[in-house]
Amino acid sequence: MYAVQIEVVGTCNLRCPSCAVGNAEGGRRSGSIGGTMPLNRLRQTLDWVDGWIERDPAEVMVCLYSWGEPFIHTALPDLIAEVKRRGYVAGISSNLNHVRNLDAVLQAGVDEIVVSLSGFSQPIYEEGHAGGDIETVKRNMAALSEAIDRTGSAARVLVHYITYRHNAGADEFSAMAAYCEELRFEFVPSLAFFAPVEKLVEMASGRVFPNDAPILSRLVVPVEEQLRIAAAAPAGGSCSLIEERIDIDVDGALKLCCSSYDRQFNVAPAFDGLAVEEVNQHRRESALCESCGSRGIDRIFTRADYAEWCARANPVFEALEVPVRCVGPHLIAHDRPTESMLLALVNDALIGGRLAEAKASFSELERRLESKYGPRGTSIESVADYVRGGGRKFGREIPIDPLGLFCAAGLVAHMHDGDTPRARVIFETLRDMADRLVGAGIYGRTARAMQPQIAQSCAALAEPPPAEAASPGNASAPAPSPSFLRRAARRLRAALTS
Repeated sequence: MYAVQIEVVGTCNLRCPSCAVGNAEGGRRSGSIGGTMPLNRLRQTLDWVDGWIERDPAEVMVCLYSWGEPFIHTALPDLIAEVKRRGYVAGISSNLNHVRNLDAVLQAGVDEIVVSLSGFSQPIYEEGHAGGDIETVKRNMAALSEAIDRTGSAARVLVHYITYRHNAGADEFSAMAAYCEELRFEFVPSLAFFAPVEKLVEMASGRVFPNDAPILSRLVVPVEEQLRIAAAAPAGGSCSLIEERIDIDVDGALKLCCSSYDRQFNVAPAFDGLAVEEVNQHRRESALCESCGSRGIDRIFTRADYAEWCARANPVFEALEVPVRCVGPHLIAHDRPTESMLLALVNDALIGGRLAEAKASFSELERRLESKYGPRGTSIESVADYVRGGGRKFGREIPIDPLGLFCAAGLVAHMHDGDTPRARVIFETLRDMADRLVGAGIYGRTARAMQPQIAQSCAALAEPPPAEAASPGNASAPAPSPSFLRRAARRLRAALTS
């Protein structure tokens, strides 16, 4: 999904040490400039976007944030409504220490709300979110969940848990995962990295930033390792931060990319009269872009090497004696796995051919889903009826990832249970469901990614035509091999985590 990132608030209420707002030299003077974007300026910005975007608006996400905190804006609902009026997917990201107009924000049609946090208790949380109060955040999370139910909103809330060495324990990581399950939010943990790109370029050249040492020492994968891994990758290729997104500052200036903070690297003071390809060419030719790309630093921000990070993270988690482990690209709390974590365990076992393990994890997942959603949670027929009726409340009325869930159900039915007819029904139902969900906000990306693989699985499981079935030597046509379906699971996972 193409991203248009628009800074609607030019400051933040926190000073997080791994974020440029908290660690940039020169503070606000170099990046955050204060102020809020007026509605008219947003309209002018979106007029420009409308003029050059060559995509279905449903495949474009307008993110009303960059380094700032959008809930500071008193007219945030009006900004969201303007984005939705044009057919785009609308998203905001917040530290949730301060909220206002929750009902109005939801009623304006926001599709995605990302909540950024880094702990469950105050002493741990404030290490990563300086100036914040986790108890306030948790109260606001509960208020947001209640507001979603009250307004009937279909907004998806993703709780981005930034994972360090000091916050990966059961009392922090696992406790927040359980709290998110209770509120029916998606718990989305990831390994922490450091920003902005300007500092990483200098670090790669050998410069040391003593003031950043405390937070750098808490990274699960040290920044030196991240830089070495990135530098070892083959050079060349395009950067998705330029090709797949554009960033606009609160005053309308065109920024180099979402990872750059210092305004001296802005591409232009305004977008008037500029074509998007002209903008992108200026970005590619920037000295900072060249310094970043030549060292592979863009791979840190695009997570191109994330699989290697995860492999290096597991020994660290083992040494720390915490319940967290990386399974593929997923961070799993083995003491209190969430719905999404259990699905990741099922898929990992399927990919590895560990069918008994896949079945056991899927059975546990089904029990969790039935307790959360009732009978609808485990019935593809019920979920399909819900989707046909226009229902889109993922994670609240139906499972968070119904296509991924029932794809796994079909694979388990065929590969473990030997019930190919049931697997066939599941994948045919999935094909219709995916077709209906391609325009379902941020979930549309998932649907589009899965459509080809669902179609291939349908073809692999299809019954042979009567004439073929009756031909000599073909009395019983062979079912698709488990290896084919394991490859299917692997491709699905790759598509969904890219």
